[in-house]
Amino acid sequence: MPTILTGQVNTKGDVPVNSDRLVVDMLSKIYTLDPQSTPMLTVLTQRGRTMPAKATTVQHLEDEPVPEWDTENGGGINSSATSLTVSNGSYHRAGDILYNPTSGEGVRVTAVASNVLTITRGYVGSAASIASGANLLNLGGAEQEGSTAPEAKHTKTVTKSNYTQILRESVHLSRTLDQVNLYGGKERARQRRKAGAKHSRDAEQILIWGQKKEDTTTAGTPIRLMGGLNEHITTNELDVSSTGILAESDLRDFIGDVFRYKVDGGGGRKALIASRPVIDTMESWGASKLQTSPGGSKYGFQIRQYVSTYGTLDVVYHPLLEVGTAGYAFIVDMAGVMLRPLQRTILKTNIQQNDEDGYKDEYLSEQSASFINEEAFGRIKGVSYS
Repeated sequence: MPTILTGQVNTKGDVPVNSDRLVVDMLSKIYTLDPQSTPMLTVLTQRGRTMPAKATTVQHLEDEPVPEWDTENGGGINSSATSLTVSNGSYHRAGDILYNPTSGEGVRVTAVASNVLTITRGYVGSAASIASGANLLNLGGAEQEGSTAPEAKHTKTVTKSNYTQILRESVHLSRTLDQVNLYGGKERARQRRKAGAKHSRDAEQILIWGQKKEDTTTAGTPIRLMGGLNEHITTNELDVSSTGILAESDLRDFIGDVFRYKVDGGGGRKALIASRPVIDTMESWGASKLQTSPGGSKYGFQIRQYVSTYGTLDVVYHPLLEVGTAGYAFIVDMAGVMLRPLQRTILKTNIQQNDEDGYKDEYLSEQSASFINEEAFGRIKGVSYS
């Protein structure tokens, strides 16, 4: 028996048309929210800073010159005292001249015993008191004519290491779903694109925020975590969390600290990987001070420059510095960052069980990174903008 309806027929309501007859007005494309989000990986890949890893622990050696500056560490001495306690006696040797910038006196070291130096007062200039904590500059040796070579002094190389981290992202769907017609095309292909984008984003987050660890408490084989940029930086930090205000004068002074060191004596150019509050703050200082560099979109994102006497910063907005990490920025010496892939990213297909009525694919990579000479890097944190 047919269903009898009385009155005006509508799309919905008391007298609706059969809903199965309505044609769905659906765009064929599915629009995915996927912000450009891997500027560090993009730069490193394009500029070729990659060296394959050959083990699960990657290492490099670092060295530095014998420091020239030391500090008085004995509570201060008067102008006649000939025994001087310093913080680092190993920096000095007999024959060295220590200069006190405050008084202009230069003393000559005649003996070193641990952190206690025996000195000749007023060797250059007039003898004067040396205050507690005074900064002292070692000007090197003043040797007697015809003397033998002085004692050799050198620094010991330091081994730095990081672990490779295995990163995997899967796609899993039924064979039936793969066969039916869907708006947006084949679901397997669409899910692969999403998984690939997430795999890249996760690798970028690890490159910045990873924390080095090897967990050997698990059954079977260990779990390794790669240490990232944030963990790497220990020397140079500009923290404005107390006020949230990043003043241009503070940034310029901080740039001077960071540009004092360069990896392998590199050039006067580094990258500033910055969050939105940092970018907004810098642009508020005056648009004329941030200029787009020629060819600045070469690596897939716009590079702007901040030029100072100490060096030039290529300023790059990083969309993943958000939520709890908004207000951060990193000054990066790109010559000091090297990707170390043990397994380059691959898409493994059809890894489902043999009797499964479905498909399973995965992106897999295993990589680490070497961060060289952390004194050439810097971290800014706590910036807000309103």
